[in-house]
Amino acid sequence: MRDVTPKNNMQMLIQSLIYALIIVIIIAFLKVALDAFLSVVVYIIPIALVIFLYMKFGGRE
Repeated sequence: MRDVTPKNNMQMLIQSLIYALIIVIIIAFLKVALDAFLSVVVYIIPIALVIFLYMKFGGRE
């Protein structure tokens, strides 16, 4: 059953500020992770090509 007790305005304000802070932290973390991934994404194809060539000609079947 839903809580219908009236809440204090200060309590609701603090709770909304905490939620906003958590959302901003998550967005900042995702932005940093995306920047880190995009900075090394250019190495994926050359590394995959080297691994493919090694597996094809290096004796690993």
